[in-house]
Amino acid sequence: MTSEQPDEFAGVAIELARKQEQVRQLRETFNQRKKQDGRWFVLKLAMGWISVVLLPGIAITSGYIIFNFSDFEPATVTAATATLFVDTLGLVMSVWRLVLGKGHYPLQPIDDSAPTTPDAATVPVKRAASRRNATR
Repeated sequence: MTSEQPDEFAGVAIELARKQEQVRQLRETFNQRKKQDGRWFVLKLAMGWISVVLLPGIAITSGYIIFNFSDFEPATVTAATATLFVDTLGLVMSVWRLVLGKGHYPLQPIDDSAPTTPDAATVPVKRAASRRNATR
């Protein structure tokens, strides 16, 4: 055995420990994203059911007040009209934002070349490639 062999083994052991830590961190990141993805799903589902229940209820109540305006004071009719308008607009905006807009990014595998945040996805490829080469 030469004197360099223990150094080689130490270098391999350090590299192995670094890779194991990297895998552990990637697993933790994936598990955290998995939890967040589940919470997003519950939030979307709750918002959907709440809007399904509330919008018709508010629309029926406001519609009754609007169509029977002679039975109510003008301030009440105005409030019912504004409530119907704002509620409908709010529902359309929230559905547009969560369902049709960017909303939440889907769950995907994690590796050291994948962006960790939505903002990192906009990093130019040349810069990202040079950053990966610098760490090797």
